[in-house]
Amino acid sequence: MKKLLLPMLVMAMSLMVAPTANAQSRQMKKEMKKEYTKRIKAFNKDGWKLAGSARTIEVELLKHYERLEKDGVSQVTGVAESSIDNVGRQRVIASAAQQYALSCGQHIRGRMIEDMNSNLSDEAKNEFDNFYSAYESKVEKEIKGELQMSFMVKRQKEKGSNTYQYEGYFTVDEVAASKARMRAFEQAAKESAAAQKYADRVSKFVQEAFDD
Repeated sequence: MKKLLLPMLVMAMSLMVAPTANAQSRQMKKEMKKEYTKRIKAFNKDGWKLAGSARTIEVELLKHYERLEKDGVSQVTGVAESSIDNVGRQRVIASAAQQYALSCGQHIRGRMIEDMNSNLSDEAKNEFDNFYSAYESKVEKEIKGELQMSFMVKRQKEKGSNTYQYEGYFTVDEVAASKARMRAFEQAAKESAAAQKYADRVSKFVQEAFDD
């Protein structure tokens, strides 16, 4: 009898979980649909047009959201100004990498302050400040190859101007991003005695997944 109870219990629990999971999935799709509609309206209202694609902005945004539904995938954005689309694209990529790197640096700085700042000497704190800057610079370089551009939009900066404002929307896989951050950490740590001393703790913070 006891042998029968466990399978029956597992089955009962799965039946209880399934409706909850389905309800959460429906709610998520409902919220994403609202967000999608709101974003499309904002693009149109603010005069943004799709750049470098034969598809419509509606299709590209939908594909972008589908990518974001996958586990471990997050969004990164970049902005730029230029009179040439190709130049604008390269500047948008650089901007996205820079914004991601700044977020990484802020994350590490925040975790270090929270975890052990009171235990560090003034000299170590100053050295860590230099490490944060070096780390951000290395992350910016390493993450560029991991950013996947979904689409880019542009609009005229002002009426009669040849200059356009650009916004780029990217996705990044957390597994690949974590490896990029670790490569950046290893390079930056070579130049910092403090980072080497607390390498285990700092590398733990580097590997943590976070929303930029």
